[in-house]
Parts: sequence; structure tokens; C-alpha cells
Amino acid sequence: PLNSRVRQRIMRAIRGAMQLKGPLSCTPEERDEFERLVRLGFGGSDASLPSRILAAQCLAFYRAADGQLTGIAALKRPSRQHRSEVFHHARVPLDSTDMELELGWVFVAPAHRRKGIAMTLCQQLLTRAPGAGIFATTRSGNVPMITLLRALGFGRVGEPFPRRDGEFLLFIRAV
Repeated sequence: PLNSRVRQRIMRAIRGAMQLKGPLSCTPEERDEFERLVRLGFGGSDASLPSRILAAQCLAFYRAADGQLTGIAALKRPSRQHRSEVFHHARVPLDSTDMELELGWVFVAPAHRRKGIAMTLCQQLLTRAPGAGIFATTRSGNVPMITLLRALGFGRVGEPFPRRDGEFLLFIRAV
């Protein structure tokens, strides 16, 4: 285990290599890079992805020392229908309209994992939404993401539910 002084230096370095931006303030190249990592991490050929990226509240970028984008995360603004479907499928009797944001598209390239990058990206994003109800979903077998969500104050609610690419769990971070 790293001592706290070393851990603090690492976290400062990660924050220094990180950017938070509104999607509309990103260059088209930055949005393309973000989209590329979303597709790398989550697969699919969803034609609506570029418009969903543009609709997000905030995008987080982490660049390695060579400038290559190696980590991303976002505070998404999911549609009312998407929120309703997720809560319905998870059998959660909460009003999904209270959860206006979704923490998602959290992906770090394999060579850069286990360095605190995802945690730092998500922590910084959450500072952009004080007082907002936020939810997240993850595959039921994604132990690192489940651990991360719990460390960020999210609690699991409802039942596991199937989606096109596996079984998912719902987590919420109440206001």
C-alpha cells in the first residue's frame, strides 16, 4: 500500500492531467476522441451516441503524459424515458425524475487502470452537481465499478435487470 504522501502526489498529478468541459465547449476532435473511448469501453454502433454526448452536462478527460486520451467519464442528462425504464426494470419504486443526472461512460484504458484515475474523474464530476440526484448503472460483474460507486456514496437499489449486453445493477446517490 502507498503511504498517504505518495498517494496525494499521485492524485495531484492525475488532477493536473484531467479536464472537465461542457460538451459544447469541446472541439469536434475532443468529442470524437471521447466518443472513440466510449465505443472502445462499451462497444456498440449506437448512432445516437454523438447527440447523447452533446446533451451531457459535463465530460471528463484524462490524458497520459504523451497527450493520449486514456480515461473518460461523464455526467449525462438522460432522457425521462431512459430514467423511467431503468428504474422500472430495476423494480425501484422511486420517482426517477428526482435523479436528473447519470454518472456514466466511465472508462480507463487497461494500461492505465488501478492508478485512481476513474475515482478522480468521478469525484471531480460530482463537484459539478451539488445537490443533484444522480444514478449510475453497471454490469453486475463489474466489481471495480461497483467498488468505485460505493466509495463515491452511491448505494445499490432494486433488482438486477437484463439489458442488451448483460445483467445490470442500479445505484443512486441521493441529494
